[in-house]
Amino acid sequence: MSEELIAIFEDKRWNVQDQNYWCKMWGFGFRGVKEPFLYIIQEGLCSTFEQLYQDYLESK
Repeated sequence: MSEELIAIFEDKRWNVQDQNYWCKMWGFGFRGVKEPFLYIIQEGLCSTFEQLYQDYLESK
């Protein structure tokens, strides 16, 4: 798992519910997404980030 992704998961502004929302909005063509949510979208991780987050939590 990348250091960038770990930093996002530890960012107090980030959560799964909001990430799902922004991934969906991106799919509808909305491009006003800001960090920390933008990195996951740009890396194409919208369909897998929940499992990655679960793996992160289990590794702590």
